[in-house]
Amino acid sequence: MATTPTRPDALIHARGLTKRFGNLLAVDAVDFDVDRGEAFGFLGPNGAGKTSTMRMIGCVSSPSGGVLRVLGMDPVRDGHGYGPDWGSCRSRTRSTPNCTSMRTCSPTPVTSAYRAIPRGDAPNQLLDFVQLKDRARDNVEFLSGGMKRRLTIARALVNEPRAAITR
Repeated sequence: MATTPTRPDALIHARGLTKRFGNLLAVDAVDFDVDRGEAFGFLGPNGAGKTSTMRMIGCVSSPSGGVLRVLGMDPVRDGHGYGPDWGSCRSRTRSTPNCTSMRTCSPTPVTSAYRAIPRGDAPNQLLDFVQLKDRARDNVEFLSGGMKRRLTIARALVNEPRAAITR
């Protein structure tokens, strides 16, 4: 299979992306591009390769074959270089006891070092974006499951990444 070159504007580019676990073919030569500003998702039954694909994109697992570029980089060689340009939220929401929504969306010294984020402004903007501004002072522990999920998405965006994934 011929692979097309990475499009410079594609945030995620996959051609013939394959993942094997021994004799098990988990991801079978998939092709896709995710463009800037696009919402993109994988749908399919259990065992279809959705998680295996996301693990390759997130540098948790190496591809067995094909081409994968994320933010113009090879995840195997450059994956740890995603750093500030990558936001991720896990499928399980974790909350720190006695932590407010506002504090959860506040840049840490580490994320502030990546980007020039005005520390006082980011939490308000993020909470407004995920429609939780009225819950800013509420303890995360007492938010509904859907509210916690939205807060997790806001947290993934705190460093203003070029791309963000949720799994």
